Amino acid sequence: MDRERETVWAMVCHLVSFSLYLGLPFGNFIGPLVVWLVFRDQSRFIDEHGREILNFQISTFLYTLVLSAVAMLVAIFTFGLGLIVVVPLAIVYFLFTTIPIIFAAVDAKKGRPVRYPLTLRFL
Repeated sequence: MDRERETVWAMVCHLVSFSLYLGLPFGNFIGPLVVWLVFRDQSRFIDEHGREILNFQISTFLYTLVLSAVAMLVAIFTFGLGLIVVVPLAIVYFLFTTIPIIFAAVDAKKGRPVRYPLTLRFL
């Protein structure tokens, strides 16, 4: 596979995770998984980027579960007043999970390796 095609598919691997926001349930995981499974044997570069985005998506899913439980407890024990703090923090969390994907896609297109912050390594 030529380098240009390789970098484009690595970029797509990151950007397809936004399909969740287009209404595809688990699109943030299924999209990168499909790209990774199709191209991982053809390109080490795509394999590395695919593993990285999948690890990030699994990690953020686990963080979301924990943070949602905490937010629910805060809302219950503060009779809803805790949502004044929880809602802005949810926005920050959304940015934390979105912005690195954009930077990773740009780095992938430029042929650079990527490491997402606070990512647990599963693959």
